[in-house]
Amino acid sequence: MIAETDNQIGEEERKRIRAEMRYALAVLQETKSPSKKTSVLQSTLSYLSNGFVLLIVGSLITSILLPKFQQAYEKKKQKTNLMQECLSQYLLYANSTWKEYYSIFPLVHHPAIDMETYNKYLAEIGTIKLSRYDAYAKVKALAIVFRGDNQETPSKVERELEDFARQVNQISETIDLWLRNLYCSPNKCISDGIAPIDPNFSPYGSFLRLQTLLRDIQGSEHIVAESMVRQIKAIE
Repeated sequence: MIAETDNQIGEEERKRIRAEMRYALAVLQETKSPSKKTSVLQSTLSYLSNGFVLLIVGSLITSILLPKFQQAYEKKKQKTNLMQECLSQYLLYANSTWKEYYSIFPLVHHPAIDMETYNKYLAEIGTIKLSRYDAYAKVKALAIVFRGDNQETPSKVERELEDFARQVNQISETIDLWLRNLYCSPNKCISDGIAPIDPNFSPYGSFLRLQTLLRDIQGSEHIVAESMVRQIKAIE
């Protein structure tokens, strides 16, 4: 009977039956998978909501993550403070050049000065120079904070600072020369072997030329300040 029934079912009919069975099995698996996924999710949530697990997770966050965050914050804050202090000292350093320049302004309309006046202004300029050297030493020490990962390589700020410092020293030397020319004019220092370098020295004209030099280096002054401010803003 079975053999006869099997012979009565054609090949096409058998293929159709097999296809329908495969489809039924696929539908059955699909209907089971969401419940399985839901079961896994429920198990995971149940595990995570366990009081002991929450205690362990909280302990890990408190003992490991929070100290690291706190350390990173303190390091960033310290770096920002050092950068801001460096900028403050730099502004003192840069402004001292103008202070030195205007210290000789009262002598602009004097055709000559005596030894006492010369020594008085030398001492005043010397005080300004010492304050500037002190500010520059602090700036140089603090400027290391602007370096990148390679602490042995000078930063862009440091290179710009050195270039500006050379210009500041040249201005300061020119002011010294102006004062010496005023004291020695017209031929007071011939016997001392330190006659004025400029035989046609004019106190007022030379003073105006000094002002032009100071204005010329303002571009370099702003470059250094802008570089510092830019890096300070980058880490805030």
